[in-house]
Formats: sequence, C-alpha cells, structure tokens
Amino acid sequence: LHNYSTDCTQPPAFCPQFTMKMYNFPGCTILGNKLYKNSEFVRDLNAQDVQQLKQFIAENAEYQSNETAFNLENANNPEYQRAILMAGNVPVSFPGAPQPPSPPQFC
Repeated sequence: LHNYSTDCTQPPAFCPQFTMKMYNFPGCTILGNKLYKNSEFVRDLNAQDVQQLKQFIAENAEYQSNETAFNLENANNPEYQRAILMAGNVPVSFPGAPQPPSPPQFC
C-alpha cells in the first residue's frame, strides 16, 4: 500500500530547507555559489560572477519564451518540420529562430 500523504512527499529532515541550483556550462559547473571546473572546486562566485549569472538566467528565460513562441508559429511550416525531422536530436538552426544566450564569461 502506498502512502500518498504530505508526510510521505516531504524531504528527509537532514536535507536543507532551501533548494540549491546547479548550472552546467561547457567548461564549468556552478552549484549554489561555488564554481567547479573539471569536477574540481575552483572558488566561490564573486559579486561580478553572481551578476553575470543573474543576467544569463534572465536572458535564458527570455530565450525559452521566444523559442516556444517560434516553435508554435512554425508548427505548420513544412520546411521547419523537415529540418527538425532530419536533425533528430541535434539542435536545429533555422532562419529567424532565437539564439540561446552565451554562458557567463567566468566559465
């Protein structure tokens, strides 16, 4: 018998009350406010790094929104559908498609 009560879905007591975000970029990983390269801790993020990360997060949210809108606008475009089918799991570069933001410079 499964217990679907709220008690069952809570994290264990030893888990912290906050959530820690992880960002994986080519060349680096950010976990919380820590910078890692090649899976090794490099340093804590400084104020400038935090600002760059916040800017990336905002730009990425805008990109996601624009990408969704672009996909919906082109859902019935046969050329777009053909490009997606031929690419498989490879990201598609299609004329007019939004471009993802660059990772923070400190990576």
